[in-house]
Amino acid sequence: MGAKRWNGAKTCNLVITFMLVACIGSFIPGVRIPDGNRNVFVERAFPIRSSSATREPDILASSDIEKLSKEDSSLKGSTKQREGSWIKLTQSEMEAKRAKSSFAQRSRVRKLQYNTELERHIQALQIEGMGVSAELEFLDQQKFILSLENKALKQHLDGLSQEHLVKCLQQEMLEREIARLRALHHHQQQHQQQPPAPPTHSQSNSRDLEIQFANLFLKHKESNSGREPITGLLHI
Repeated sequence: MGAKRWNGAKTCNLVITFMLVACIGSFIPGVRIPDGNRNVFVERAFPIRSSSATREPDILASSDIEKLSKEDSSLKGSTKQREGSWIKLTQSEMEAKRAKSSFAQRSRVRKLQYNTELERHIQALQIEGMGVSAELEFLDQQKFILSLENKALKQHLDGLSQEHLVKCLQQEMLEREIARLRALHHHQQQHQQQPPAPPTHSQSNSRDLEIQFANLFLKHKESNSGREPITGLLHI
C-alpha cells in the first residue's frame, strides 16, 4: 500500500513536470516537445517495472497526456484568440485615430475658409464704406454751396422787396402830385371861362403848371413800365 502511494505521488510529480514543460514549449519557441517524442518522454517518465504493479499508473499517464494535449491546444487557441482580439483592438484604435485626424483636418479647413470669407467680407465693407464716405463728403460740399446760393437769393429777394417798397412810395407820391396838379388845372380852367382879359402873369403861370403836369404824367408812366426816365422837360 505504501509502495502504491509512493508511485502515485511520483506519477503526479512527473505529470506536473510534463505540464510545465509543455506550457513552456507552447510559449517559448525552440523549447517544444515534438508529438512523436512524447511517448519516449512518457516512457522515461513512467518506466515499466512490472506488468502487475504498473498497469494503473500507465493508464493514468495516458489519460493525463491526453488532457495535457487538450490543454495545450486550448492554450494555443486562446493565444490565437488573444492575438486576434489585440489585432482587432489595434485596428479599431488606428481607425479611431484616423477618423479623429481627418475630422481635425476638416475642421481646420473649415475654419480657414470661414476666416478667408470673413476677411473678404470685411474688405468689401471697407471699400463700400470708403465710397459712402466720399459720397457724403460730396453731398456736404453741395449742401454748403446750396446754402450759400440760398443766402445770396435771400439777400437779393430782400433787395427786391426794398426796391418794390421804394417804388410803391414813389408811385404814391406821384399819384398825389398828379391829383394836386389836376385840381389846380381844373381851377385854372374855371377862371379861364370868364371874359378874356389882357394877358397877365397868371396865364404864364397856368402854362407852366400844365407843362409840369405833363412831365409828371410822363415820369409816372415810365416808372410803371420799368424804363429809365426821359431826360429833359416837355416844351409846349
